[in-house]
Amino acid sequence: MKPYSNFVLLFSLLLGLVFSSILGWSFYDLETRTIASRFAQDVDEQVSSIERESALNFEAVYALKGLYDSSENVTADEFKQFSSQLLARHSNIQALEWSPKVKHSLRLDYELNRQQDYPEFIIIERNQQGNMIAAEVRDEYFPVSFLEPYIGNEVALGFDLASNVKRHEALLSATQSGNLVITSSINLVQNQQGFLAFLPIYQGRPITKDERAAKLLGFVIAVFRIDDLIEKAITRSSQQKINFSLIDVTLSPPEQLFRYDVPLSDAKNKSAFLYQKSLTPLGGRQWNILATPTNKYFSEHRSSTPFVIALLVAIFIVFGIVYIFLLARHSSIIEQTVVEKTAALKEAKTELARITLNDNVTGLANRRRFDAYLKQEWSRAMREKQQLSLIMIEIDFFKQFIDHYGQQSGDSCLKLVASTIENTAKRATDLVARYDDEVFVIILANVEATEASTLAELCRESIEKTEISHINSNVSEHITISVGCSTLVPEANSKPFSLVNRADEALYKAKSSGRNQSHTI
Repeated sequence: MKPYSNFVLLFSLLLGLVFSSILGWSFYDLETRTIASRFAQDVDEQVSSIERESALNFEAVYALKGLYDSSENVTADEFKQFSSQLLARHSNIQALEWSPKVKHSLRLDYELNRQQDYPEFIIIERNQQGNMIAAEVRDEYFPVSFLEPYIGNEVALGFDLASNVKRHEALLSATQSGNLVITSSINLVQNQQGFLAFLPIYQGRPITKDERAAKLLGFVIAVFRIDDLIEKAITRSSQQKINFSLIDVTLSPPEQLFRYDVPLSDAKNKSAFLYQKSLTPLGGRQWNILATPTNKYFSEHRSSTPFVIALLVAIFIVFGIVYIFLLARHSSIIEQTVVEKTAALKEAKTELARITLNDNVTGLANRRRFDAYLKQEWSRAMREKQQLSLIMIEIDFFKQFIDHYGQQSGDSCLKLVASTIENTAKRATDLVARYDDEVFVIILANVEATEASTLAELCRESIEKTEISHINSNVSEHITISVGCSTLVPEANSKPFSLVNRADEALYKAKSSGRNQSHTI
């Protein structure tokens, strides 16, 4: 070969090697950005899990407020019974409390009154040494009067919330706004790190700040341990392999509330990549997540594709520039074919799963998925000796609805009823399914029969509020439902269909009693 040809070949070879290196690095960089995007999605899922867990637990505070709004005088026994039910559903709430406003002029009478139930009761506060002492004189006090559970939290009884700066700031903020307010991180009287959620109770419905201050009766309070709340959310999340910190940015400087490190990971195993995500404001506070992936996270999500591509291109160049271009093009075609087939297979798999497990009209779980889930929950309830409830819902006179409005309107009606029922059953462990043409079911695990009955009635009310026109109904001018509810504790050798039969029997009684009502067996 001529020297010129050798030079061209050598130059082409060097250029090809440079090209292969650049190509490999481009794929490597693209994959890195893809992994970073995936990591951000995983952190977003973590944030959503924390937000869901927080919202779920704050519902207990609003429920307790509802008790006081509906009663002129809540007794200690009523508070204990109602709070015990709430705590059974919200296990990571340390305590629920009632703290009334007590003026100084009534302090002695108030203490004497409470001493009828608790002989040693006085209004107390914590001194600088951390010991509990009688509260200093101030215009008004907010002592913890009722709390549940009492065992394990005895030291909090009588504690004046106005004696602590952080607690007092939250009290004032809640009083003026009328909204739920949570404190910054505080040292609980149980010597644990946590925060309190305050919700004010007023006499009547005051509008202005002055009216709220004048008509304030007290506060319902939920006590949270930060570690318990966040760890519960992490347990429910599918993304547990992320190092992150929970920061309260409401404060200046920001305060770290919680830190989670993946087990066995240390500083050397942490990536320099940092992702920050703000949570939806909670009780007047802004929390942020600062997350860092481990190097292992990147290695688990990284493929060998960039290196393989660079190596193949380099090998092809050795056999000749012309041949390498042909192979590169052929490789590109194969890669595209694989991507297309993979996408087609994924789409087919997704569609198969949807058809197999979901109803094609409402999008709810279908009968097959319901049967499998009922069998699973029945076995679990039998093993753990817990209650299992089933709510069966039937749209009243649905055949007449279709005869008059047509099948398309019938499908639209089914979709709206399905979404309404699904939004009413809010627990993640509850399964809402389409059981038959116009029959829906809800499986409720580990709930009291009264709670299941309440949900059944709430479903009926929610459907009635949709006001879907049904002029051929014998019950109402709008779509209504009949609801049957049953609760059992599965016994040995019992079968799931016994619960279905009982719920169906309850539904039959609701229908035979005039429809548009719920019946519980």
